[in-house]
Amino acid sequence: MKKLFTTFIILSIALTITSEVQAQQPINPMQEGVWIGTAGIGIGNTYGLAGGGSGFGLKFTAERGMWDVGVGVITLGGEFGFAHKNYNTPGFKWGYNNINIGARSAYHFGWDVEGLDTYAGIPLGLSFGSYSGNYHHYYERNTNVDLYLGFFIGASYFFNEHFGVNAEMGYSTTFFQIGIAYKF
Repeated sequence: MKKLFTTFIILSIALTITSEVQAQQPINPMQEGVWIGTAGIGIGNTYGLAGGGSGFGLKFTAERGMWDVGVGVITLGGEFGFAHKNYNTPGFKWGYNNINIGARSAYHFGWDVEGLDTYAGIPLGLSFGSYSGNYHHYYERNTNVDLYLGFFIGASYFFNEHFGVNAEMGYSTTFFQIGIAYKF
C-alpha cells in the first residue's frame, strides 16, 4: 500500500509539472516585440572565393518581431557567421575561410501549432574571405570583401517559453545547420 501511495504522489507531481510546462509554452513563439536568437552548426558556404564549395560552418542570429502581417510576423535582425573548408591532397593544400556579418529579415508563419515557429527570409551583408594554397611549393594567399545576398527557410520548436531547437537551410553562411533557439 505504501508503494502504491508513493507511486501515486510521484505521478501526481510529474503530471503537475508537465501541465505547468505545457501551459507556459506559447502558441506562436514569434510575436511583435519579441526577440529570438539562434546558434547553429552545419555545412558552411565559402562563396565568393575561388573554388567555393562547402565545409564547416557556424551561424548566430538575432531577430525582433517588428510587424504583425496577416497570420504571421515580419522580423528584422542580424547574423554573424563563419565558414571554413580545406583540401589536403599530395602536392595540394588549400584553405578557405569566410566571416559574414549582415542584416536579415524574415516572415514567420503563424500556424497556431504550440511551440512551432517556421520562417523564410533573406540575409544581406558583407563577406570577409581569405584563401591560402600551396601547389607543389608555390604558395598563394588572397583576401577579399564581397557583398552577400541569400535566402533561407527554417523552423524552431520551443519546449517551453524560452528554449527550443532550430534548423535552417538555404544560401547563406550555412547551407544547412541545426542548433538551439532562445526567446528573449
